[in-house]
Amino acid sequence: MTINLGSGSGSGTVVGSIDVAKAPCTAASFTYLAGRHFFDKTTCHRLTTATTYLLQCGDPTGTGQGGPTYTFANENVPAAPGPSTGPSDDPSAPPTDATVIYPRGTLAMASPTTDANGSQFYIVYKDSPLPPNYTIFGTVTQGQGLDLIDKIAAAGAVDNQGKPTGDGKPKNPVTIASLAGVERAEAGVASGLVNTSRQIGGAIGLAAMSAIAATSTSHYVDAHAAVTASSGVALDNALPART
Repeated sequence: MTINLGSGSGSGTVVGSIDVAKAPCTAASFTYLAGRHFFDKTTCHRLTTATTYLLQCGDPTGTGQGGPTYTFANENVPAAPGPSTGPSDDPSAPPTDATVIYPRGTLAMASPTTDANGSQFYIVYKDSPLPPNYTIFGTVTQGQGLDLIDKIAAAGAVDNQGKPTGDGKPKNPVTIASLAGVERAEAGVASGLVNTSRQIGGAIGLAAMSAIAATSTSHYVDAHAAVTASSGVALDNALPART
């Protein structure tokens, strides 16, 4: 995945590697949306600079509420922290701080609730404690990449009144000029699809995944086939109107 960003902090390219074996539906969705220029000329509407360190992108409305009209379930989320085993703790009690570290360079889906992924995603530019609820679909690999995100973060975030905040919009607006998704899945994705039950716009069962794997030449991840096989929803009708 290649993201061309423009910002008052500079412009450049963020190159990420998508793990299609562990996050096949996420890869499929990015492939479909990027192929239809869904992300082009959209803003990265949120930046956090305290406690967590994230640049959030992928919303065509720039409000944090937008996305395609389909959603898909979580995949490849980190293991939740186990119960505390301290000498004075109840070992059956849930952890009081149920977060895990999402490392610098992580690409993760920004889902408002469990199993409600759409198009919004996080670029993690510094190790961040987060609930283990966000699909990890890849990592930033090369290019100006994280150096560019660091510059954007260094300029800070502001609220709607333009005042500095630790969780707001980037002070220097950030725009995705273009985003290129996964063109071809890596070897072994077909078997990953067969053994993974997820949903995009409805529940994709094992049979649907098997059909995709069987009919996908060169292991190509076909989001349109996934949706059609599972629920009859046509992805060509799943994109909101762009203004």
